[in-house]
Amino acid sequence: MRSLRMRLIIAAAIWIAVGVAVAGVLLSAVFKDFVVAQFNDQLHVNLDELERLIEVGADGQLKLQRPLSDPRYEAHLSGAYWEIQKNGTVLARSPSLEGPMLKVPPGRGENAQTHTYRIEGPTGELMIAEHLRWLAKEQVPTRIIIGMDKNSLDREMQKFNYVLLWALGGFSISLIVAAVLLLLYAMSPFAQLRKALAQVRTGDAAALSGAFPEEVQPLIDDLNNLLANSGEQMVRARTQAGNMGHGLKSSLAILVDEGHRLVQKGDVESAGVIFGHSKRMQRQIDYHIARARAAASRRRP
Repeated sequence: MRSLRMRLIIAAAIWIAVGVAVAGVLLSAVFKDFVVAQFNDQLHVNLDELERLIEVGADGQLKLQRPLSDPRYEAHLSGAYWEIQKNGTVLARSPSLEGPMLKVPPGRGENAQTHTYRIEGPTGELMIAEHLRWLAKEQVPTRIIIGMDKNSLDREMQKFNYVLLWALGGFSISLIVAAVLLLLYAMSPFAQLRKALAQVRTGDAAALSGAFPEEVQPLIDDLNNLLANSGEQMVRARTQAGNMGHGLKSSLAILVDEGHRLVQKGDVESAGVIFGHSKRMQRQIDYHIARARAAASRRRP
């Protein structure tokens, strides 16, 4: 690829595309971390609310004082579930949940801290938060589990990535267009230089003229100096050629006179040779003198 302009445009486009792509990946990763953190915070809030609503009846059965504030825990298979377990049995569960008991990884979370896991649920992968409580001073803890379907998190990420893709795509296209326009504007002095050179070549100008950037002006000055020196050399060469032609004409006239003398002496053959070469020399001298006069009549050498 010989075009400097095209090289710069392709390099700028590749650099912009790579930069925007890296920025998009980083933004997506940051947003995902933020959404996951927010998702876990919401689980902990819902878990705290569930624990506050639990009460033990006179018959020892667990029940909630009221439903959770999030209505998704009441809708059937909505992706939001809670369950209370003890000794491997289900004591209570949300109306939204059906099917087998939620299986929490064994041997983990055997303390009063809140733990988070990812398990399989009735509608897909669940992100759950779990807390153990020892109700009524029981020896066996009650396992309180609340979770939400990971599909909701994936949908949020898909929406964000879709918007991010279009936004960064439009931004990268605008940057590439701006880079192309900037390169075209930056390369415009070279088109002006080409026009000035054409004027010098046709003789309409003796030197390169025009308003050029500071980075190009030293080159213009060097070219003007070169043109001036070349013009002076050409003028001197043509002048010398003219002077040489006039000097040779005098010597040629002497040779012609010598030829006439040979004719008078009877040496016609030698005189013919002299006359033949003299004519050819005369034609060459007249030709070069005419060229020198024609060049001198031009506006520029």
